[in-house]
Amino acid sequence: MAYCNWGNTSELNLKYHDTEWGIPLWDDRGQFEFLMMEVMQCGLNWNMMINKREIFRSCFDNFEYDKIAEYEMSKTAISYRKPRRLSEEQKNKAKERMVKINSPKI
Repeated sequence: MAYCNWGNTSELNLKYHDTEWGIPLWDDRGQFEFLMMEVMQCGLNWNMMINKREIFRSCFDNFEYDKIAEYEMSKTAISYRKPRRLSEEQKNKAKERMVKINSPKI
């Protein structure tokens, strides 16, 4: 298989290239995950986002938007202190506002 310039630069990129990139995604949770990763990615490279994806999943309950919509400030503060995650508190707050605005429960 031929790869994009970035497609075979790491195992994670290879897996992402082969199983996700360019493939339509119809799952709400999966689309929400990519939307939130795009928000966090602003100004950074996508390779960094793929490398930190599991950290984001652990910080934000696997991007389950119903759970994130219920976050209290204490939960938000804890997620900011997780090791190896990006320390962009304003980006995290923006994600939470988007969830609360778009959640069907609220």
